[in-house]
Amino acid sequence: TSERVQFKPAELYVEVHKREKLACGACEKDVSVAPAPSAVISKGRPGASLLARVIGGKYVDHEPLHRMSRMLERLGCS
Repeated sequence: TSERVQFKPAELYVEVHKREKLACGACEKDVSVAPAPSAVISKGRPGASLLARVIGGKYVDHEPLHRMSRMLERLGCS
């Protein structure tokens, strides 16, 4: 499975993507797993909507990162 943390206004949620793992029934040696969905940051958990919120808050609204982190903690993101 892979997870992406997404942002809805006043709500944080975790998207879970489950991937199948397939093996040969006769020999069980050839195991294949479906590829993970693409990520904005390689091997990172934040999704596109959360990054858009952080970048918009920082550079458009001039919101300091320490205030943004406190706001995200109140929403349940630790």
